[in-house]
Amino acid sequence: MRAVRFGIPGGRPKAYIQAGTHTEELPGPLVLHHLEQILTGLDTNAWRGEVILVPFANPLGLTQAISGNPIGRLELASGMNFNLSWPSLPGLTKISATEQLRNASALTALGQIRLEILRMAHDADIVLDIHCCMEPAVSFAFVDDRSNDGVRLLASALNLDAVFTLSASSSGTFTDVINQIKEPQCGGERSRDGMIATLELRSNRDVNDRLAEEDALGLKAYLHDTGVLKGERDVPTAWAGILAPYSSTHAVVAQVGGVFLPKVTIRQAVSHGEKIGDILIPVPAGNVSRTPVHSPCDGLVLSHADPSKILYPGAPACILFPTSQAREPVPSYIDIGADWA
Repeated sequence: MRAVRFGIPGGRPKAYIQAGTHTEELPGPLVLHHLEQILTGLDTNAWRGEVILVPFANPLGLTQAISGNPIGRLELASGMNFNLSWPSLPGLTKISATEQLRNASALTALGQIRLEILRMAHDADIVLDIHCCMEPAVSFAFVDDRSNDGVRLLASALNLDAVFTLSASSSGTFTDVINQIKEPQCGGERSRDGMIATLELRSNRDVNDRLAEEDALGLKAYLHDTGVLKGERDVPTAWAGILAPYSSTHAVVAQVGGVFLPKVTIRQAVSHGEKIGDILIPVPAGNVSRTPVHSPCDGLVLSHADPSKILYPGAPACILFPTSQAREPVPSYIDIGADWA
């Protein structure tokens, strides 16, 4: 696993930024490629803190492929999601995390990778884990709901469309574990300094140098805003995006399987009852070959299903951020979920 260090060793603030946890999500590694080039050109005097970049945080996933397609979301040997079930560190105190991680060991290749990552990231003031959606989507971030107002600096620097807050989770994602490690260091208070965030940079189809360089420059601006880099950039633009609990999003669930043909675009405002797409049914039942999908509320389109893939019953055809009270509840089925990230 390749890690690149910049700045003053031991300097503060310390930022840890990784990408490629899911190796089929490629915008992040390209962004860190551009950020590495930018930071390499900086003079030593430009630094106050330290940055660690890990462009591909999952070298194990890079070895997994079927017919040329990367299979980097799940470890094939165990079926484990590469961003779930990270190890917890029991009995933490303010000074024990570093010692526990130094003395810890792992039996598997995946465990060894995670241990090395936690050793680099656990004491950072800023921890960013870059992902993307597998379908067309806006740029957004997930943060713990105890995060401070610094989320607006991050959102402004990266021109995010939204920041969604999540309560403390037991799913064991990378950022869950970092939050757990940080908890004793802030006395269990509801707010904390620094920033821990999962970034979702649009879609996996948005892989190009132009977008990646823009995001890399945004990250550099954020390093200025947070004091990792000396000096000041231009006054940050006031951010006017969505800041809300993740639970406030609304999944428009597909009632039938097929190919989703969107009639809307990402970031488009839609009205209650407006047609947002059709589902083309590969094997028509009688004469019905298309099923229309309508918006259950006024809202903003955050994501929609990828027209190049088969949409299965129960999967989200579209994700909305309601701008009025949802008039039609999400259907309740025991066999589906509405996780879209």
